[in-house]
Amino acid sequence: MLTDGTKKAIIYGTIGTVGLVLAYTIFSIKKQIGLLKNVKVSFAGIGVLSTSGNEIGLNVGLAVKNLSDIKVVTNNINVDVYLNGVFVNKVIEKTPQTINGNTTSAIRFNLYFNPLDVVKNIKVEDIVKAFDFKNIRLQIRGYVSGSVDGINFQNFPFEMNEKIGDLIKS
Repeated sequence: MLTDGTKKAIIYGTIGTVGLVLAYTIFSIKKQIGLLKNVKVSFAGIGVLSTSGNEIGLNVGLAVKNLSDIKVVTNNINVDVYLNGVFVNKVIEKTPQTINGNTTSAIRFNLYFNPLDVVKNIKVEDIVKAFDFKNIRLQIRGYVSGSVDGINFQNFPFEMNEKIGDLIKS
């Protein structure tokens, strides 16, 4: 027969054990997410899609090197794309894509834009500089939603700001 003291010890021991396991789990997830924030992104290629009216379609590939052990599945990428600070277009990609742990995974998205809209917002000196495309600054800003090892996340901020030349040699 259990005494009141024994019952309390079992209850407090169980709560303490569950608390330690939960604290360790939270610590591990935070550590992995910290590593995940340090992903390395490089340019992985570009393909031309069929054009529609004045718009050009590009399928852009990025190589994402995941330095953590966790697998990330993106199910919604919502970003704005800029070239040399000029807004090109918004990209919303809802195709699930997997970024495996400790490896480099390909992420692809489609980008449609009207080149005339981009050119009319660029200064003449920027057009001259653009002949050396490696110095064009590509900026992608927005949010990613998905799951990390089965735990869902929403609207995780994402930003990449690199010269195209640096992305190619990475």
